[in-house]
Amino acid sequence: MEQEEYIQKWIEGTLTEEERKIFEKTDTYRSYRKLSDSLNAFKAPEYPVEDEWGRIYSKKPTLGKVVSPNWFQPVYRVAAVLVILFGIYYFFFYDSITTVRTPRAENKEFRLPDSSSVILNAQSNLSYYKMKWDEKREVKLDGEAFFSVTKGSIFDVQTSSGIIRVLGTRFNVKNRPDYFEVICYEGSVEVESEGEIARLLPRQMFRVLNGKIVKADDIPDHTPTWIMDESSFQSVPFYQVIREFERQYEVSIVAEDVDLDQLYTGRFINSDIDLALQSITFPLNLRYQIEKDKKIVLSVDPD
Repeated sequence: MEQEEYIQKWIEGTLTEEERKIFEKTDTYRSYRKLSDSLNAFKAPEYPVEDEWGRIYSKKPTLGKVVSPNWFQPVYRVAAVLVILFGIYYFFFYDSITTVRTPRAENKEFRLPDSSSVILNAQSNLSYYKMKWDEKREVKLDGEAFFSVTKGSIFDVQTSSGIIRVLGTRFNVKNRPDYFEVICYEGSVEVESEGEIARLLPRQMFRVLNGKIVKADDIPDHTPTWIMDESSFQSVPFYQVIREFERQYEVSIVAEDVDLDQLYTGRFINSDIDLALQSITFPLNLRYQIEKDKKIVLSVDPD
């Protein structure tokens, strides 16, 4: 029996016991078995190979009659199977996206394929194409992250509010609802947002708050305070402080009689809720009450 016939009968599952033993001793069988086992391990969805081959083979040529030797049929069948299998592999693995997520009250540190370091703040997610990393260093961020990027080709951080582009540096990106902020801590950072392009040097900040651009120099901290379990704010509306507090402590805050647009400058620790509440209420003459089901009520102190 020709090798192509063994392959065809193996695919169809019609080999006799004697034929199977002969075929399993060939290099061809070991190669096909290895590919089949690998794809099964990937748990890709089943594909109707026989139906697809029947559909392709049933199409008749329109340019006249073509006569092919009988041995060519199994070659076509094997080629069709390989095309389908490699197509499934490419779709599920080469083109797949790697995503890292953090829930409330949890940070996570990890490394990208080029050994660049990322620390992801609470309730954030970052995604990238791992298999395409050598072609393009690009991540998509929703939330807040601190990056330490190794030198190399251009490194892009894509967000819904703007694009951050660097070569090798340390910087923080915060992309929250109605709030976009980039702070450079080392090297230089290019930010494109709201139709403007800005280049930041160490300890410079670019912020978009409710559509308004704010720039600042001489940021007091040399690293983001949140990676040391402390959230800090510089002239930020109080409702943004409350949102961050809820992320860090998994609570809900009710502040019906409080002016949420008043600006707050200060910080709170992320590991002691009572001390943190004192830090955000005392400067604004507020008081707090911790209730059931992780609910906190803020109110104006009448005294």
